[in-house]
Amino acid sequence: MSEALTGTADSQQAHLYTAAGFRAALVAETSVVTGAMGAGKTFWSTALADTASRHLIARSYRLPRLTRTRVVAGHTAGGERSGIQPATVAGLISAGVRPLHLWTAVLLTAVGAPEAAGYPTWAERCNWVAADPGALQRFATSCAEQDQGDVLVLFDGLEMLHTDRAAVEGHLRALLELDGALADAPAGRQHCSRVRLKVFVQPDVLAGLGTSREPSRRAPRTAELSWGRDRYAPDRWVALYGLAFELLGNHPGASGSAFRALHPGWELDQDGKFTAPSALRSDPGAQRTLFDQLADPHVDGSPRRGNLYDWLPGRLQDAVGRVSPRSFLAALAAAAEQTANTLPGHERAIHHTAGRAAVIAGARVRADELARTAPWIHDALAPLEGLQVPLVPDAVFDRWRQTTLLGKPSAHGAPVGPRNAGGDALLDELVAAGAMYRRANGQIDLPDVLRLFHGLGRRGGVAVRTAVREAAAAH
Repeated sequence: MSEALTGTADSQQAHLYTAAGFRAALVAETSVVTGAMGAGKTFWSTALADTASRHLIARSYRLPRLTRTRVVAGHTAGGERSGIQPATVAGLISAGVRPLHLWTAVLLTAVGAPEAAGYPTWAERCNWVAADPGALQRFATSCAEQDQGDVLVLFDGLEMLHTDRAAVEGHLRALLELDGALADAPAGRQHCSRVRLKVFVQPDVLAGLGTSREPSRRAPRTAELSWGRDRYAPDRWVALYGLAFELLGNHPGASGSAFRALHPGWELDQDGKFTAPSALRSDPGAQRTLFDQLADPHVDGSPRRGNLYDWLPGRLQDAVGRVSPRSFLAALAAAAEQTANTLPGHERAIHHTAGRAAVIAGARVRADELARTAPWIHDALAPLEGLQVPLVPDAVFDRWRQTTLLGKPSAHGAPVGPRNAGGDALLDELVAAGAMYRRANGQIDLPDVLRLFHGLGRRGGVAVRTAVREAAAAH
């Protein structure tokens, strides 16, 4: 079971789980896709850029026009498919190039605008766009008149361009202005070809723009990638368990066949991928019934401790109810592995005592995600090690006075940092990011998935394990 959940995580198409809630984010008309760290922004950006994966998305969500859309990369998180590298962006901005001119040049280059080919360097292209503001409208009009198919330009990883939040927000503001200009371009016939943008961005960066867009521009169509944010919905975990079930059902060999036999209705599509029946993708009751065949139903064997189906993702959620799919899959895999190693003859794959090991494994994965995409959160929480939640704010401030909290460059780029270096303002940013929450009495608390990694205690909670931090550091 553990191998099925984690063994082939890099196989893009095999793990393309098309949850119903993600359709709005993948339609071409949606310009802005928000998602917390680890929600899958880069995953879906990569999938849309890949022809085979894009066709699978189109079939799953009944989006036939997407199969006729040419998708190109404007900027990606890793830079390997980007039209422009982060270092080049930084150099051009330092030289005085406006973000709007920069991203217009990037877009026209990415889509193959004939005029852009006449300027061999990025500096020359930016100067051309600045001197000829009608270049974008001419290209968009030409696409509409020739009707050669839609073009979708992807932008991802803006948070990796700079540690200064205002600078990153400036890049996003420019892209939204560019999106508005394309929306205003003459469209000709109702169903003519269009050039569109799709920007994948963290919600706190989008929120930082406030209502600063031009009043004459339409608000961009926005959708969120969420794996269980609505904490009061009875079906809040269906996407997570649906993903896990499809991975188990598509594991090669006898184990995949045995899992599919537990619930009828699996379908083999033309790509050789088994799709779970609708009930296992959308019905929490059907999911619970199947999960109870895989795992002991109650935490620590006691109904008073809760049902493992709800308890596990609940312990992995951040302060606003979001769960990273990687941390969830790692948690399930760890629980199955511990059961196999310590109780090999147990009747189910997950024993009721494996829940704590699952949470610790999930916390380790979540910590690694944050270290790559938001190291400032680690910088803010690390000084709190050894304290016990809930905390009065002054206890937090005392620890912060001993350290610096600005975002730091990493091997993966320069992730955007916080706006503030301490005090109530930084607390508010951590609350907005889901790393902390305020109790009704004003005290500060942390979700288990971050509390465990940073070594804070809680009376009656899952015990802190120093090994969580050591294993993550080694990883």
